[in-house]
Amino acid sequence: MADHPESRWERRHPPLGVDAADVAAAVGLALHTHASGARPLRGGLVHTLFRVDTDAGPVVARALPDGAATRAVETAVLRDVARLVPVPEALAEIASGPAGVPWRVERFVDGDLLADVLTTSAPAFRQGEACGAVLGRLHTRRHAACGLLGLVDGAVDVVEDWSPLPATWRQHVVEALDAVGGILDGAVLKALRTRVDDAATRLTALEDEPVLCHGDFKPTNLLVRDATVTAVLDWEFAWAGLRWFDLGQLLRWDDRYPPDFADGVEVGYRAHHPLPADWRSLAATVDVVNLLGFLARRAGRPRMTQDVVGRLSRLAHATS
Repeated sequence: MADHPESRWERRHPPLGVDAADVAAAVGLALHTHASGARPLRGGLVHTLFRVDTDAGPVVARALPDGAATRAVETAVLRDVARLVPVPEALAEIASGPAGVPWRVERFVDGDLLADVLTTSAPAFRQGEACGAVLGRLHTRRHAACGLLGLVDGAVDVVEDWSPLPATWRQHVVEALDAVGGILDGAVLKALRTRVDDAATRLTALEDEPVLCHGDFKPTNLLVRDATVTAVLDWEFAWAGLRWFDLGQLLRWDDRYPPDFADGVEVGYRAHHPLPADWRSLAATVDVVNLLGFLARRAGRPRMTQDVVGRLSRLAHATS
């Protein structure tokens, strides 16, 4: 199996201390059915998830982030993208459930996290092709500008404009590099700044249209069965941006995967959009902003810190 580092990272937040029986009872009430039992599911680095068996079939109960506006936008995004990519069907929301937080009940989708089965359940090329095709379909949803999404007259639209995104991204990365300077070697910092400057110039020249970005499109958020993506999970970070951000997240650890995976991603994505020859390098550089974001939240997370510093160092050395 390929090594996906994020599967072993320390959680940002501990799981909610809730009783499975309370979750089952809350789900039963919300769906007006009998819930026979609940058991925890892996929730990545943030979420608390339970699979709940009901008379109407299995469902997933997920504790939701704070903020009614954030939840409403995610629900609307799920509704919009369901025609483009596979997503769990939202069945009900519980305003105040176990632990006093809101929960969403979604239909259970069969599959394994890609991070757990990468290159074991199907050839790497076919897995990559399936992921690239799903991402390509998602990126057919365009926006007029890059920025934060919200609801405008009930529809998902940009409510905070971050254009021009190449300049905004570059400034954010430069500030983040300054903030983590003590963790990264001086030569690494210098090389990354050069790489980011070059990428910002390249992004400006490409003049890509803003598209709907998932915001966390990676193997820990993709359910697969063999070489089919059965669901794209966790849409709370969706935004209007440039496609390189999602591509960079998907291939963040491609140096630990068989090369056929990235080749498959390219073929699947090209079925919907063209890609320039330097697309992999550009996507990897754009993802630097997310890697630096991890380092800003590194306290008490040594495994994550080690992996992220290693990735940034390899990117820096690749420029020489």
